[in-house]
Amino acid sequence: MKKFFAFSFLTVALLAVLFNLSSFKNTESKANDLGTYILIDVYEVPGYQDPGLHIHYADNTSEYVPFKKMDAHNHDDNGQIIVNKVNELVAKGYSISHIGSGLGDKTGMITKIFMRKDK
Repeated sequence: MKKFFAFSFLTVALLAVLFNLSSFKNTESKANDLGTYILIDVYEVPGYQDPGLHIHYADNTSEYVPFKKMDAHNHDDNGQIIVNKVNELVAKGYSISHIGSGLGDKTGMITKIFMRKDK
């Protein structure tokens, strides 16, 4: 009887170990497998010397798209500049991954848009 319990215990233990080992996928991945990210900094700060879109690409290049003068008259035009650029990047295969924003000393808004191009 002792042999039966020992055999049963070892069988259950072995099955539990095999189950645990096989239930986890290999989580290693290469950075390139995750896709290519870009960052769009949206500076809607009237006092900032370069209000507009500051776009940072994965190949260490950047692009600046200026806003029109930061006043109520140009609010919709500046919003359209953002939408047009995001749509242009979506057409190139990027999708929005994350967005965050905050106030800059009550003088305006700074928004970060992270976009990813899937492989």
